Amino acid sequence: MDVKIEIKYANKLVAFIDVLGFKNIVFSGKHEDIQEYYSFLLSRFKDAVEKYDFDFLLISDSIVIYADASLDNLSRLFKIASILQAGLLGKGIPVRGAISQGNLFVDKKSNIIVGPGLANAYMLESQAKFPRIIIDRSLVESYYGSISAALVKNTFSNLPHLSVVSHNGAVNDFPYLNYGRILGTMLSNVPYEGAYKLVKRNYYRNENIEKYEWLKCYIIFSLSEQKKSLENLANPNENERKRLKLVSKHLDNFLSI
Repeated sequence: MDVKIEIKYANKLVAFIDVLGFKNIVFSGKHEDIQEYYSFLLSRFKDAVEKYDFDFLLISDSIVIYADASLDNLSRLFKIASILQAGLLGKGIPVRGAISQGNLFVDKKSNIIVGPGLANAYMLESQAKFPRIIIDRSLVESYYGSISAALVKNTFSNLPHLSVVSHNGAVNDFPYLNYGRILGTMLSNVPYEGAYKLVKRNYYRNENIEKYEWLKCYIIFSLSEQKKSLENLANPNENERKRLKLVSKHLDNFLSI
């Protein structure tokens, strides 16, 4: 019996995120690493996605997040994807991706996801080059009018969710999610240690030099900015004092690599 699928497109925001080194995780034989990855995605991350009525699919070593196209949803997508990237970094899992927009059709029952929106994000992901999630520049123009406006409108509680700062001699190209500042808000040693072990383990290998040089420089910059922000607080509360202690300690660790 033939099954007929009627493709109905809708304009969606789409994030395509690739897990770097996923094949190495699979072939390493360390089942706990794979379990931890999926447990994170299917618990805390899933809850955050569903909170905003977004949806996501796991396709092998890639994560696709999609939502109705709107300014509010774009800002929420920045926040959700930043939390995802910071959370996975804290588990020693780097990701790279892109956020774009376009027509999309999804039929989860038939395992179909297709459309220019996904193609746009997928093709743009390769231009991210470093462990970062870049933003389609056409989104900036459509929703904010300029990059400077996008930066201002995506700062919450003094925490900038976007950045255009280059690192390791990289040129300014795409705005990208500022997930390093999310890392700097965490109140446990565990995510800092996960990120440190990842960078330390890969930094002196001859492959992927540019990626890990950029990641090291970016984390140092992000933690330095977070430290400065916390030091400038007139009356820091207990959590803010704890964050400052953690950030200072782990900043020194990254500087020592």
